[in-house]
Amino acid sequence: MRNFDAEPSLDTSQLEQNRPTLDNVRLWDWRALQDTLRQIQEIRTYYDFADVDVDRYTVGGSTRQMMLAARELDVDKLPEQSRNWV
Repeated sequence: MRNFDAEPSLDTSQLEQNRPTLDNVRLWDWRALQDTLRQIQEIRTYYDFADVDVDRYTVGGSTRQMMLAARELDVDKLPEQSRNWV
């Protein structure tokens, strides 16, 4: 770990010099998204969102942060009569 001295003042030129970094700062919290997905997307008790991944993709020519989560089916939570391929 390295400590950095904070500089409390910025000017426009410093912001512009660091624009790619500032545009790509991670602001979203994956835990909040996972909680939200579990509340509104787990339509049935047998669905789960085990993980949320944070990645970056090029969209419209610029790199953008994205969060991805797959709704997974937990077969063990299905009713016994539904544990088939029909």
